[in-house]
Amino acid sequence: MQTPVNPSNVPTPSTVLQQAQAIAAYPQTNAVARVPMGHGHVGQALIKQYLDLGIQTVLVPMVDTPEQAAEVVRSMRYPPGGVRGMGGARASRWGRYPRYYLEANDQVCLLVRVETREALDNLDAIAATDGVDGVFIGPADLSASP
Repeated sequence: MQTPVNPSNVPTPSTVLQQAQAIAAYPQTNAVARVPMGHGHVGQALIKQYLDLGIQTVLVPMVDTPEQAAEVVRSMRYPPGGVRGMGGARASRWGRYPRYYLEANDQVCLLVRVETREALDNLDAIAATDGVDGVFIGPADLSASP
């Protein structure tokens, strides 16, 4: 699922949920949701919202360093390895799936986008970050990077 970067069409949890429900009819399909950002408190909150909606694979743009990648990993994990909050949500079937919190860390997938010269210089370290499952190269943004 591509969340647009157009400022007049910012994705909301309800639009992400609608898209997730539309593909739920295809059980062999796993959505990849691109969050608008993944860094800092706002980025962590967005990632947590997507995961709470039931999204398992998240694509995060503009990851420049292994430290940023590790921060994103922590936002996708429950304690002790992360900062994802406990609470009933759609992903855990509002608490009806009691093992969800024990199994969720192994069910999420993090894809990051390398889109700057700095990120390209750190590519090996970003890819080696525990919890990063894949790296995409953003050629358009990379071409504009000094």
